Amino acid sequence: FHTVPVGETAQALVRLSNTGTAAATIGSISVPNGNGAFLVGQSPSLPLTLNAGESSEFAVLFRPTQSGPANASLSVDAMAFALTGTG
Repeated sequence: FHTVPVGETAQALVRLSNTGTAAATIGSISVPNGNGAFLVGQSPSLPLTLNAGESSEFAVLFRPTQSGPANASLSVDAMAFALTGTG
């Protein structure tokens, strides 16, 4: 995320795509270490099954609670993706 003033919110859309040939099921989407600054917006109903070629989007929000850098991880089942921003 870019620099966001404390108390304001920025949003990034995340697209989950199944590029395989069989259905894939996602059981959890979370930001377990977001410290209140990073959170998942309205996520799809879970468990989410994506057939081959299908995709789904959800929002990740960054709402800094203090000035300076912030880091967290977005967890999608067993996969983790780094989140960074500056308040």
